[in-house]
Amino acid sequence: MNKNIPFFPFQYFQYYFLEYRGVPHKQKIRFDGKIAVAKEEDLRELQRFFSSKAKKFESRFKQGHLIVFAQEQDGRIVGYENLDFSAAHLERHSGIEIAIPQDSIYLYDAYIDPPYRMRGVWVGFKNLIGDLMVEKKRNRLMTFIEWDNPASLKSHLQFGFKIYEKRCIWRIFGKPLVKTESLTQSPQLIRALLNQ
Repeated sequence: MNKNIPFFPFQYFQYYFLEYRGVPHKQKIRFDGKIAVAKEEDLRELQRFFSSKAKKFESRFKQGHLIVFAQEQDGRIVGYENLDFSAAHLERHSGIEIAIPQDSIYLYDAYIDPPYRMRGVWVGFKNLIGDLMVEKKRNRLMTFIEWDNPASLKSHLQFGFKIYEKRCIWRIFGKPLVKTESLTQSPQLIRALLNQ
């Protein structure tokens, strides 16, 4: 309920932060469309296919964030992922600021249309992001998964991401209170998270 009612006075979030160290090895994918970094001329198409994100995409472009996207051969955009290279990222939903070390890229707000989720689009994003890591001299990817998204957690773990931190956020009248716990990834932890 706290996620769906605007201006709800009390909200709770539980995030698991993950990292991938090093540049990912390129993998073959079955998706035969285009995977690219969005340029200004692609912004209108992104906004057309994901109209609810129109203002967010524009704001992210202005802040210098990058958006990688997947486009079918018929022109449909079927997925995207956002990248932040700055020193800190404001997670607007929960209100927390996430520090981004100089060697890292912060990945956030990824979406892939359901029919394309098992066709390698997400791995294709990581192939392209690996090229960007080399270009921008970064050697670490970081992101978070919400506690109630085991499918995404499983995909990240299978790719090679590792859990390193848990944050519980209580947002009371807009102000976030955060409890941070360092984690060591283990089979027991993974089983617990995937089965909750």
